[in-house]
Formats: sequence, C-alpha cells, structure tokens
Amino acid sequence: MQRKCNLVLNLASQDGEVRINLSLEGYPAQDFNLNVNTEPSKVRVVRLSESGQPDVQLKDSSELNQSGQPSPHELSPPTEILSDLKKGILFELESCAQEDDTLTCDVLLTDQRDNRELTVYVNNRHAKSRVIDVNATQTVPHHVYFGDRESRGYVTQPLVQDIPLKASLVFDKIQVQEDTVSLVEIGVYTQDDQFFSAQFKDVPITR
Repeated sequence: MQRKCNLVLNLASQDGEVRINLSLEGYPAQDFNLNVNTEPSKVRVVRLSESGQPDVQLKDSSELNQSGQPSPHELSPPTEILSDLKKGILFELESCAQEDDTLTCDVLLTDQRDNRELTVYVNNRHAKSRVIDVNATQTVPHHVYFGDRESRGYVTQPLVQDIPLKASLVFDKIQVQEDTVSLVEIGVYTQDDQFFSAQFKDVPITR
C-alpha cells in the first residue's frame, strides 16, 4: 500500500552546510543540516525511520535509477516458490535446506477441491518420496513431518479446503555438494484419487 505524502524541502546553504526542513505527512517535522562538501560527487538519499528520524546515505549516481530509488541489484531477489497442482492438491515447495549431513525439504499442501484426508509417504511402491541429485543418485527420506505428526512410513492428516498444511521430508546422511538437485518428488494418497505424486525439477539448495 502506498502512502499519499506531501513533502516540503526548504534549503539554505552556508559554508557547504545545507539546512533542510522536511515535512512529510504522518511523520513529525524534521530540521537538520546536511554537509555537501564531503564527497560532492555522491548523491544524498534521505529516508525517514519509523520514528521520523532522518537517515542520510551517500550513493553513487550509478546506484540510483531514474526515479531516485536504489537500483534493482541492491535489492534482494524475491524467493521463488516452486508449485505443482495435482488432483486438486496444490504442492508448493518452500525450500530445501542442507545442514551438516541432513537435507530438509518443506512443502505446503493445500486442498483446493474439498476437505479431504491426505497421506504423505516416505517410501511406498505406489507413491515414493525422493530426491535425485545431479549425479543421478536417488535418496528416499528418513522420515516425514506432516502437520503435528512424524513417521518413518507415512502420515495422514485432514486438510481443510484452501488452508495450507506443511510437510517436511527429512533426508539423513546425504551431502549435496551442488547448488541444485535434479528432482524432488513427494508421494501422496487420497481416497478418491488414490496414489499420485508431485515433482519439482532443478530445485535450489540453501545452506
């Protein structure tokens, strides 16, 4: 949401000091000095904190775009969530994180069709959960968390329509050296659609 603002700057310069009177709707008025003799080639960027205190930063002109905002390379890229919709179940892979010799993949599961029970499997011949790394090595989870339950076999939970519930596949004694894995697959079961799985390819690994 954008805030409508009224910004007034009153500038008076003396001996390299610029006096700024700044008034912004929703913030207390500020009156402060700015030295323009120091690094005159730099652009002064003034931001207001939540309390209304001015924060003056020096920027190279190349760091600003035409609107005076920081260039896109200064901003953190948005986190991409991989998704797969199968049989009315939305699978959203939040992350796969490597810590020591454990890889944990977190997946949000949302029933977009109805209120149904969903079973997540560790290793079933009809619905296998697994990762395959870039060297074509397959690993199945050691255990799975789904909601408030944990199992080395499978976990069943009731889903409420359009309300996500998190599942975590935990792979033990695995060392992913590369930045991605080729495949993350999660095997599930519902009474009406039987066994099926969601697949995510070229999944980034965080550390």
